Amino acid sequence: MDKIPYTLQRSNRKSIGFTINAEGLKITAPNWVSQTIIDQAIQAKKPWIQSKLLQWQQQSPVPTCWQNGMQLPYLGRQIIVQLNPQLASCRYEGNYNLAQDNDRLYVNLPSTANALAIKTACTQWFQGRALAWFEIRLRHFQQSSGAKPLCLRLSSATTRWGSCSANGHIRLNWRLIHLCPELIDYVIAHELAHLKEMNHSPRFWAEVKRILPNYEAAKNRLKQKSLRTLPIL
Repeated sequence: MDKIPYTLQRSNRKSIGFTINAEGLKITAPNWVSQTIIDQAIQAKKPWIQSKLLQWQQQSPVPTCWQNGMQLPYLGRQIIVQLNPQLASCRYEGNYNLAQDNDRLYVNLPSTANALAIKTACTQWFQGRALAWFEIRLRHFQQSSGAKPLCLRLSSATTRWGSCSANGHIRLNWRLIHLCPELIDYVIAHELAHLKEMNHSPRFWAEVKRILPNYEAAKNRLKQKSLRTLPIL
């Protein structure tokens, strides 16, 4: 019988949890659960585990060709990058709070700019927009949650959309700005809920639902997304 490699973490949770990402299988088990029970749980979910691991193996990073006229996802839409050396800074043509396909992001670089220069300029613009968007949406959801993080920081994690520490620090992956607003809202609501429940218990999900009543649809859609398939920035 082939064994599936995994990392094991013990916690005070009440059931065995399975997480699969680019790093492989991670199992979180209650402190009282024996290794035999863990092995049985793995066998029971083996087809599902193998299927998810295969999906991750088949996902490959999207090659990005940094050049004039390229497209990049922004708030779920495909916008076009155009170089314009006459500008003092990047300029968005359209409403960057309500992005549409084929909106233009004008980057203040000459047409002869190399790929690294274009990548750097685009990354800085996307990170700036990410922080501004996250701050606005965080303030919006704080009104219903009543919880307020001590600080918000951008993350460049390769496998996580967001995180919340016990001391009230929320980190949101800046590449969320590639996704549609509904998915960003879900991640923000998820992390805000952790300020009250540092777990994934029924009480935690009840808090998420209180903050974002229709979170289930966004949660399921986000499962189909992967940082590995976003443009390499």
